[in-house]
Amino acid sequence: MKIIYQGAKRGQIRQYANTLQRLIETIPADIFLLACTELPLFLPYISATNKQLIDPTEILAKAAIDFALDL
Repeated sequence: MKIIYQGAKRGQIRQYANTLQRLIETIPADIFLLACTELPLFLPYISATNKQLIDPTEILAKAAIDFALDL
């Protein structure tokens, strides 16, 4: 929560990106669903990792565009 409230909501994304990256690297999972609107804001500042990071907001936006184009 500190990453979200002190990082993203205060505009300190770059400063807290390393904290998020370290957290991701220490959790024994291969895939992370960044299911909070603030967490994908850190993606441009996270270095290459062997974990898959999924941005559900991006997936939803692409699906909405595809749906609209099919109307």
